[in-house]
This record gives sequence, C-alpha cells and structure tokens, in this order.
Amino acid sequence: MDEQQADTAESTNSSEESEVYPPPNWPLTKDPALRAEYFHAQLINQFGDIPEVHTVAAYQRKKELGLPVTIDEYIASLEARYHLWQNKRTLQVLESLRKEKAE
Repeated sequence: MDEQQADTAESTNSSEESEVYPPPNWPLTKDPALRAEYFHAQLINQFGDIPEVHTVAAYQRKKELGLPVTIDEYIASLEARYHLWQNKRTLQVLESLRKEKAE
C-alpha cells in the first residue's frame, strides 16, 4: 500500500468511527420524529435494508407521532415484527387478529 492509500484508509476509518448513526443514546431522544428516524436506522443496521424493517419503522413512526393506524397496518407491522423477532406472543396476537378480520 502506498502512502496515499494509507492516508485514505486512515481517514476513512476515523470518519466511520466518529459518525456512528444512529447515536448510541438514540432511545433517549425527546423529539418523536427524530426518535422514529433513529429507530429506523437502527433496524437497518441490525437487519439490513429489507421490507420488514421499513414496515416496522413506518408503523412505529405513526405511533410515535400519535397518528392513527388501520387494522391492516397493525397486522402488517405484526407480520414484519414476527419476521424480525420470532416471538410466540406476537404470533398469537397476529393469528387472533387474522381470525377476527376473516369473520
């Protein structure tokens, strides 16, 4: 590696370290819109840029901002949450809602 490549590698590493996104203390953010944005970024960091991440983040954003959600949005968010975090309780609620909606 020549001197210029070494300098570039050093500056890339140091800028990556100083630009952690979302910030480590993001759950303490008071602004609901910014907290929702940080939550979305955290999900992308954790799971990648997949549809389920966007579904969960969109639902959470609405909840953070106090916006109404439809039953279909709630069910979609539960399906996405179950995909990301397989949890018995989430599956039970999801199955119950699907059953109610079908009746």
